[in-house]
Order: sequence, then structure tokens, then C-alpha cells
Amino acid sequence: MNTTQEASAVSVEECNKFIAELDFVDPVPVIEEVARDWVIARIPTNGLRLRPGGYVPGPVMMSAVDLVAWFLVFTRNGFTPMALTWELKINFLRPAHGADLMIRARQTKFGKLCHASIDLHMDGDPDRLVAHATTTYVLPADS
Repeated sequence: MNTTQEASAVSVEECNKFIAELDFVDPVPVIEEVARDWVIARIPTNGLRLRPGGYVPGPVMMSAVDLVAWFLVFTRNGFTPMALTWELKINFLRPAHGADLMIRARQTKFGKLCHASIDLHMDGDPDRLVAHATTTYVLPADS
């Protein structure tokens, strides 16, 4: 964790335990780092249903972005399962293949609406983005 980042309301261990208990998540990301407004996750490509040529399908990337953005809310608010996707936009920049998918997510605004910027790259090459996404999550009225 970068020393300038503040502590998260949830830990890496708590996040991975929470994911393991969910029955709707596919593919299952591994949360590697959390800090306030920051999440790094890995999607292992071994065992995924890849497109011909070993390419990670777009829907897999979108699903992963959505889940990691949900966890960004948790870094501030603790586990808030009823935080909901309000908007998700993804730009696919180049084919994703050859390594695990890495997701680096940064929450850019936290409030009733929570905005995030998310970069996806293949493991080992963070300078060659395969996709960039933005999301907005809405917090439940009681939070």
C-alpha cells in the first residue's frame, strides 16, 4: 500500500472472504490490495472460458469492473451490499490475452453517488492497458 493512502474500512482478507461467500460472482477476482478509495484485484485467466486465441471476453472484464467498483464503496463505508451500480462505461483498448487480468480501481468521488476510474491490464504490463472503465454507484438511503 502506498504510504500516502489511508486505511480502508475493510481488509484484503475480509474482501476475499466476502467474495468467497457470494454465489453470483463469475469470474472470482482475488483482491490483492485495498486502501481508502483504492482496490487492486487479479482475475486469474486459467480456467476461464476464453475466446478463440485465448482472449478474455468483454463481458468478463465488465463483470470484474462492476465487482471491483462495488468493493471501492466498501473501502469507505464498510460492507454495503445494497450499494448499486448506477452507471458503467468501458472502453476496450486492445485484446486481452496471455496473462492474468489486473484491475486497478480508484474512487474519485464518494457520497450518495460514488464515482470510480478503473484500468485493466494484463499482468506484467501495467503500461499497456487493455480497457479503461468508469463507474457510478449509488448508496442505499439508510447508509
